[in-house]
Amino acid sequence: SAYAVSNVITISEVPLAPSGLTGSAVRQGKKANVTLNWVDNSLNETSFVVQRATNSAFTVGRVNTTYAANTTSVTQTGLYRGVTYFFRVKAVNTAGSSGWSNVFSIITP
Repeated sequence: SAYAVSNVITISEVPLAPSGLTGSAVRQGKKANVTLNWVDNSLNETSFVVQRATNSAFTVGRVNTTYAANTTSVTQTGLYRGVTYFFRVKAVNTAGSSGWSNVFSIITP
């Protein structure tokens, strides 16, 4: 008989967590901008999620923003001045999400 044809199965792995999250803030009129930088440790992410909050437990004022794969620097604009913001980032793909990066905090000028 003829050989059977099998389907190819692709097994995705959860991406590795980003690391080395750092940043800086600048005054922009009555608001502030925060630029974040991190190390992309994964080769298989489809996006990154940056989470921002106004407390270290990420339970107050939490905002999630999604960025494209291979992004390692972003600027979040229009933030309130004189506020301490906490940031963390994770990589995402079809298999799931990485763990969170280190937490970076900054007081906007």
